[in-house]
Amino acid sequence: MLYPQTSQSQEYIDPNLIQPHYQPLSLPLISFSTTFNDPNRLYASFYDRIKSHVAAAGANWARYIQRNGRLEVVINFSNPGPTVLGRSLTSKPVRETGTLSINEQGATSEIRTGIDPNGIAPDIEFNFNPEYLKNELWFDPNPSLRTDPVPSEKTDAISVLTHEFGHAFAFNGFKNDTNGTLNGDVQSTFDEKTSFDGTNFFFNGSEAIAIYGSPVPLTFGNIAHVGNNSPRPGGKLIPDLMNGVQFDRGTRYDISPLDVAILADSGVPVDPTLVVKVETVVTRLQGTPTGELFDLRGFSGQTFKVDTVTESNANYNNYIGFYEVENTDGTLASGLKVTDAGYAEAAIRSAVLRTFKTAPLETRTVSGGKILAPVAISNGTFDEFLNRNPQNKANSNIHAYFNYTGANSDNFDHFKLLAPNKFGLEDLYGGGDQDYNDIIFQATIRS
Repeated sequence: MLYPQTSQSQEYIDPNLIQPHYQPLSLPLISFSTTFNDPNRLYASFYDRIKSHVAAAGANWARYIQRNGRLEVVINFSNPGPTVLGRSLTSKPVRETGTLSINEQGATSEIRTGIDPNGIAPDIEFNFNPEYLKNELWFDPNPSLRTDPVPSEKTDAISVLTHEFGHAFAFNGFKNDTNGTLNGDVQSTFDEKTSFDGTNFFFNGSEAIAIYGSPVPLTFGNIAHVGNNSPRPGGKLIPDLMNGVQFDRGTRYDISPLDVAILADSGVPVDPTLVVKVETVVTRLQGTPTGELFDLRGFSGQTFKVDTVTESNANYNNYIGFYEVENTDGTLASGLKVTDAGYAEAAIRSAVLRTFKTAPLETRTVSGGKILAPVAISNGTFDEFLNRNPQNKANSNIHAYFNYTGANSDNFDHFKLLAPNKFGLEDLYGGGDQDYNDIIFQATIRS
């Protein structure tokens, strides 16, 4: 059996990814068991952390996949490369095209068919470079929640392992990374959808094209990844989890709709009923300077359900909400601009999706046709603000903070985009400690 090429994670930058096109299942149906190939137990102090992070990273993918199953993961510590190598330990033929055998990743074969293609042997390997493990990776103390800030000098281990699981499920193959040739008569289901125009590589799966809008640029020289630096195409894919260009310390990365679409195109059993009808334009403004916005302008007359999660490390009793604006400058329907007197009061009176800093998860509804911008009340409720400081003056112990600095009396940007539809708040006047974890608000928008 020919094994797929292995692929290593790179260092890449904070993703402002697109709104989920595939909505994850509420409960993962695939579980993962982890064993260690470490005869002298040199790395035993990492075992528990690696196990918990493998489970969390695997669950990130598993919730998109419509199958039950249990996959065995073996951990090695002998990678001579600089990071971690992840792969399925075998591949399995699914069909023939001419003289070529089309093979899927062994892990995918098992969850798709229920038959383990390599018996009692492990299904997936993660091979760590020991120095990278010891000196570079940061292990989240709450890997299933992922709310603690990643240290600026460390790389998030769950992001890395989620990336490597992507290779184990689909992002892998046999084609030469620089000329597209095959050294044999086998190609992967990922290879089958790739093309080389003599200069650049592209992924041509229909689901991926529907998300990206055209064939997806793959990383030249490392084609089991997406994106390239200029002048090659795909610069906007550098923030994606599965990019092969950059990897930024101090940040988290999540599975994008494009990543899930590529899994679907590669034969991974993604449930078609998980497709959300909200188009990718919902978060298209989230890469801009005032990026903490929901763009619902293309959906006039439609109503959407919004699932929200809030968490807080603040002493203040803070509230957060969203209000309607007419354009990206924050102008209200009344014509009030962010620097106009009365802006704060008018915006807050119209706020929707209001929630306390640690409010329990519940489903709300919003109407399409507008842009929704965030506002937070520091040290009080919306009604208390309207009663005590409706003009949002500086000399008060309760303030409204907007993502438009011109509307804030301290002229400070109190919001930070942490991930698609995930925002962090700094609740202290003037910026405080700028940790942006006084409220963490995350929303999932669905039709």
